[in-house]
Amino acid sequence: NGCPPFAVNFSNSSTPLDTGNISIMTFQWNFGNGATSTNQNDSIVFSASSFQDTTYTIKLKAFSEHGCVDSALKTITVHPKPQVKFTPDFTTGCFPLTVNFTNQTINGSSYFWNFDDGNASFNVNSSNTFSTRPLYDTV
Repeated sequence: NGCPPFAVNFSNSSTPLDTGNISIMTFQWNFGNGATSTNQNDSIVFSASSFQDTTYTIKLKAFSEHGCVDSALKTITVHPKPQVKFTPDFTTGCFPLTVNFTNQTINGSSYFWNFDDGNASFNVNSSNTFSTRPLYDTV
């Protein structure tokens, strides 16, 4: 499980059942997102849907030199990134100005508000009283 971009390294541990006479094996990966590979080991970067978990089923087939085949399946779940959005009830006013912020974030579970005036909050929705004019560098 991970968040996008989710890079996964796949290590193939396939071995032939009869190692005495079989020396050549070929491989076929299907990563469940349209990507395939014939490398023994491989890596891929997974993405996710914008709004929900995305599960990929990874399939590895191993072929012996005599045409015998076996396969294995694993799943990877990629969780969507939060889509941060909020609305202030005021965007202009006189000091001191108290602004209430309504959180409209999708897929968020914890929050950190930084008001750039030394104040911060961990609440879902928050407010801040801006009591001094910010200083700007004119250079």
